[in-house]
Amino acid sequence: MVETITLIIVGIAGIAFFLYNRTRAKESLYHRTDKRFREELSIANITNDWRRRQSIQLQLLWFSVVKKVRSSSPLFQLESRDIEQELNELEETELRFPQPWSLVDMYCYPLAKTILASVGDLMVSKPSIYYKEEDLHVPREYIAKSVHFLTDYLNLEEPLYTIPDKPVLADLLGVINATILSEGLDASVIRENDLSQLQVIDWRSVDQWLVESARHAAKDQYDFAIACCERAASVDRYHKSIESVSGIIHLGKGEWLIEKGNFDEGVEVIRKSASLGNDEAKEWLHANNQL
Repeated sequence: MVETITLIIVGIAGIAFFLYNRTRAKESLYHRTDKRFREELSIANITNDWRRRQSIQLQLLWFSVVKKVRSSSPLFQLESRDIEQELNELEETELRFPQPWSLVDMYCYPLAKTILASVGDLMVSKPSIYYKEEDLHVPREYIAKSVHFLTDYLNLEEPLYTIPDKPVLADLLGVINATILSEGLDASVIRENDLSQLQVIDWRSVDQWLVESARHAAKDQYDFAIACCERAASVDRYHKSIESVSGIIHLGKGEWLIEKGNFDEGVEVIRKSASLGNDEAKEWLHANNQL
């Protein structure tokens, strides 16, 4: 009799604990926010508000990444039964969409891949050489950001995540760029006619921007090279190398313009180089009576 009563008490306690955890899960910040996003997504679909729909779907993709990383990363080593508890304990700062992105963050690489996977699904379900803004699952700027992020990630010597399919991923980036970001044009990963795409890249250091600037200058892509210097300055305007590199880039652009027959414009750019402290530019202006 006593054993039976004990078993009943234990059973009731177990059921109560289960119900408590289920109620707590429903009331947790993660689940409340996820539910709210899904409700707002339904409204956006009904009203055909595609901009709002894209924004919400981006947030839901982010939530799926948080859950996946927390579930599978060896850093957490969670049992399957602990995953929900882990999600329930996440705080607002841990659920906030990452800004800026980082090449050494455990979430950003999976997030970029998940965003591009949604693009891949669109391209399979609706083949086309160009997609309207409203066709996209997430805002176009985040597709561009993911392409640039993964391009840089592929070049890391020791990435946090192993990339077993590098050639496949590189090909996918090219296809997405040509169809989603370049309006069907045959273009490189960074469109040479769209400097604004550089604004989405918020993970590079000053030195990385300056290296990128030199790379573009070597191809006579001076507008891109100068824009990279400007992005470097946005990271740290007091970095000692920015003016020096920018001066060299402006001098190169000025000489290139003069070679192309644009003498007056070239001189103005060389004057800019001189104002940045480039001695060679100053000597050129003096030798050519352009002071």
